[in-house]
Amino acid sequence: MQPSKKHNRTSYTPNFQLFHSAFSTNPERLRNLHFSYVVLLRALKRGGDFLRRLPFGDGGDPKDGGVSSLLIGRLLDSTVLSSCSDVFEAFDESLMFKTGEEAMIKTNFKGVFHNISR
Repeated sequence: MQPSKKHNRTSYTPNFQLFHSAFSTNPERLRNLHFSYVVLLRALKRGGDFLRRLPFGDGGDPKDGGVSSLLIGRLLDSTVLSSCSDVFEAFDESLMFKTGEEAMIKTNFKGVFHNISR
């Protein structure tokens, strides 16, 4: 059993047994997870300037707003985003809003997120 935050977890460790049971017989889950990850990273990249200017609330503790801003900045400056430029270039969301055959991408996109939500 993996340690949890409520059980004083101090770090995350891989759970290969859980990964195998969730994805080995359901490869579409892994494809959906990858697709969601790419969309999320691209959204972070595209919205980076906005996120940097966003005034994060203090949530009752004055230091929380500054911490949130710092963490968003670290995420946006991370090597994860900068190392994904090839992935960002391979995914063109403008195709989702065209008519004709390209409109199928929008339908597929909705289907993938419906499956992920389920």
